Amino acid sequence: MLAGCLLAGSVVAAGDAVAKKRKKSACQKLKGHDFAPSRSLKLVAKRVNSSETDLKGCRLPRGKVHIFAIRLEGDTSSSDFTVHSVGGRWALVSARSDSQYASDSRVWVFDIDSGRVLYTISRWSCQTAEPNCDPAPPAVGKGVVTNIGKAALAFVDQSMTTITGFGTSGKRKEFDSGPSDELPAASLRLNNGVATWMHSGQQRSHPLP
Repeated sequence: MLAGCLLAGSVVAAGDAVAKKRKKSACQKLKGHDFAPSRSLKLVAKRVNSSETDLKGCRLPRGKVHIFAIRLEGDTSSSDFTVHSVGGRWALVSARSDSQYASDSRVWVFDIDSGRVLYTISRWSCQTAEPNCDPAPPAVGKGVVTNIGKAALAFVDQSMTTITGFGTSGKRKEFDSGPSDELPAASLRLNNGVATWMHSGQQRSHPLP
């Protein structure tokens, strides 16, 4: 009888272990359009409710789920984000928020796995009551990040485009600038750490810092 009880206990314990093993983690349950090309990472725009969508990321199978940015449509405030590029574990994202009290924007490269910010490309804020705010930084027309975290961006400010490269420390170097109809942001490419783009019909290139 003792042997029978021990056997039954072993079966129950084994069943509990299997059930625990099969239980999905928060990372595994994260569903939606996945921006991350890696099978071991997730970067998903997850709809929370009718007015909010969160940009969440993690490492499979059981990594911590991080919230990196929020898209929100409220009565008096709004916010949005754009995932420009993902290379390996690194994501290049821009975000902006506006309310009756203030506006702010940010462009940065971060680690999907740990949530760590590798470097910030730009950060701007302006209080509504502040009369002399700094001008808002130019918009990101296109941005590409490598699998080691270097990046190239085409900034568009009114009718001008500027091509700028960034190293993993955040060191920046401006490569080229010109009228947007001569230097289209969409022409920006990265290949083996070298940025290429078109200017007046001619291809130009420069290695990233």
